Amino acid sequence: MPGEKPHPLPLRELLSRLAGYGVVHHRGRKHLILVKPTGRDPHKGPQYPVTDHGPATEIGVPVIRACLRRFGIDPDDFWK
Repeated sequence: MPGEKPHPLPLRELLSRLAGYGVVHHRGRKHLILVKPTGRDPHKGPQYPVTDHGPATEIGVPVIRACLRRFGIDPDDFWK
């Protein structure tokens, strides 16, 4: 059975799925900063900003793909 077709996700679901890959988030001024920590400091490592207008904010497929590339996550595995 093939995986899901890429589609926009609510911010809360994106955060939940990325948490399984070790990605954490920190609040910026207008964005949520996604970080995949590489050491003890949870603020150091590859980062990607995502607009945050609340937990139901819909995150588009191009932004999700960019996050996956930045964090080295296999898209096929992510969309299972």
